[in-house]
Amino acid sequence: MNLKSYFFLLIFIILCSCETDFDITAPYKDTMVVYGLLDPTKDIQSIRINKSYLGREDAETMGENYDSIQYPVGDLEVSIYIDEDTSNRFYFTPDTIEKNDNGSFSTDNNVVYMLYDSDDLFVDSSATYNLVIFNRKNNERITSSTNLITEFEIIKSDISGPFRFYDPTPAPGVTNFPFKQIRWSSAIYDGSYSDLTYQIDLQINYVEDNKDTLSVLWKQAPIVSQPENDGEINLEGQQFFNFLSNNISQDPSKIRHFLSIDLIISIGSPELTKYININQPSSGISQERLEYTNINNGIGIFSSRSTRVLRFFNLDRCSLDHLLTLDRNFVLTNLQNQLQCQ
Repeated sequence: MNLKSYFFLLIFIILCSCETDFDITAPYKDTMVVYGLLDPTKDIQSIRINKSYLGREDAETMGENYDSIQYPVGDLEVSIYIDEDTSNRFYFTPDTIEKNDNGSFSTDNNVVYMLYDSDDLFVDSSATYNLVIFNRKNNERITSSTNLITEFEIIKSDISGPFRFYDPTPAPGVTNFPFKQIRWSSAIYDGSYSDLTYQIDLQINYVEDNKDTLSVLWKQAPIVSQPENDGEINLEGQQFFNFLSNNISQDPSKIRHFLSIDLIISIGSPELTKYININQPSSGISQERLEYTNINNGIGIFSSRSTRVLRFFNLDRCSLDHLLTLDRNFVLTNLQNQLQCQ
C-alpha cells in the first residue's frame, strides 16, 4: 500500500470514529416575554405575558401547547408603582381572552393581565411608571419603566365640516380627487418631541340593509416625528375610494347607506418606535436581526401610547354622489338627498 493509500485510510478511520449524535437543544432557561402599552385615554390597561419555549419538537407544535407559552395563573404578581412610591401599587389581575381561530399558537384562551379601573393610575402625566412582575415560582423579578405621552392636540380648524374627496368641477390642471389634510401639534414624551410614531386611521361606518352597522378601517403609513415640528398627513381622495372598492364586497342583494367617518390618531413612544422598526421583516440579503427590549430580566416592550378619536364626520354631497358610482350598492338617505353638491 503506497503513502497516498495510507492517507485516505487514515481519513476514513477518523471520520468513522467521530461521534455523530449530538443534542442541539440547549439547556432550558425560563425567559419572560412582556408586551404592555399604557394608554391614559383608555379605561382598561392590559399587559400580555408569555414565556419562551424550547424543545425537540418544531416551533409550531410547541406553540400549540398551552404550557409552553403561558404561565400558570397564580404564578405571577403584576403591579405598577409611580416614581419612587413602592408602597402604593396598582395590581393587575389575570383574565382570559378568546383565542382567534386562526394562527399556530395554543388553542386554549390566552391569559392577559388587566387593570380595569385606571383612573387613579394616571394622576401625574409627568411621572415615571414602573412595572414589576414577580414570579412566585422562581422568585425572579422582571422590571421596566415608562413615561407618558402628553400635550398632543389635533388642529380642529383643518377638519371642520364634511370631508370632501371628490370634486366634479376642479380648477384647470387640478385632479377630481382632492385630499383632506389632518394636522396636529406634536406630542411630548420625557421632554422631547422626537421619534414619536403617529398612526392615523379612518374608520368608515355604513349601514347594511337598514339594520347592521358595519365598518372598515383605512390605515395610513406610520409617521415618525421630528424635533419640534407639528405633524400633518394628506388623505388622498382617489385612495379613499379605491380602499372602499377593495374592502367592501360587491353584493347586489345588499342595500348600503354611508353613516360616518371616525378619525383615530394613536401616538407611540420612542421605545415603541424602536421596537416596531427593529421587528419589521428584513428585506435585505442578510437575515440577521437586531434585538430591542426594555424589559429587565426578560424580553419585550413596556411603554406608552396615547389615542385620540374624533367621531361622526360626514362626506359632502359631491363625495357621496361619487360613492354611488363604485358599484357597491350605496344609496342616499332622505337627509343626504337634501344636500347640494357645491
